[in-house]
Amino acid sequence: MDFMDKTKCNDETAGMQRTEAGTIKKAYKKKEKAILVFGICVLLGILAYLKYYNFFIQNVNVLLAQGGSSLALGTKQMLIPVGISFYTLQAIGYMADVYWEKVEVFRHPGKIALFLGFFPQIMEGPISSYAQTADTLFEGNPLTMENLAQGSARIFWGLFKKLLIADRLYLLVDVIFNNYQYHYGEMIVIVAIAYTTQLYMEFSGCMDIIIGS
Repeated sequence: MDFMDKTKCNDETAGMQRTEAGTIKKAYKKKEKAILVFGICVLLGILAYLKYYNFFIQNVNVLLAQGGSSLALGTKQMLIPVGISFYTLQAIGYMADVYWEKVEVFRHPGKIALFLGFFPQIMEGPISSYAQTADTLFEGNPLTMENLAQGSARIFWGLFKKLLIADRLYLLVDVIFNNYQYHYGEMIVIVAIAYTTQLYMEFSGCMDIIIGS
């Protein structure tokens, strides 16, 4: 076999290997997509069941009653985890990022749980991607008296804004807004300012808690 024949043979072999590798990669990607779709369906199914099962049953009962039926389906008393919508969407975002190869698969269950259930984000958000938060969560800064004191001070300042200002203003705003027809002039202006301040203090306080954490 001369040099040209060897070169041609090597090219054909390399081409076959590339074709085979492409076929394997396509099959693997198809399997990954099936796993992604299955995971999303499971997560959304659990979320829909926990949050909307009773709502659905109540509406079915209304339709049955309007149709003259005496049948009434029973609702369920369910304990719904705090922030289930938040960490369901976080989990879906993480799976999508892995599928699109934006992040590598992280196999440490404790760190994945930390990312999904980081408590300051659960109530106020924002929903963030794994790539945006992983380095900050897992960089492992040592716990020192300085950062402990600074973080605690920021958390307590946030709690002060939320519990002692925003929640107290809410009591005033709620009473006036629910009985606005009995109030005029200056009181409406005062309550409008109080409502704006309440929203700011609530959001700002929660952000302070997140930053301090």
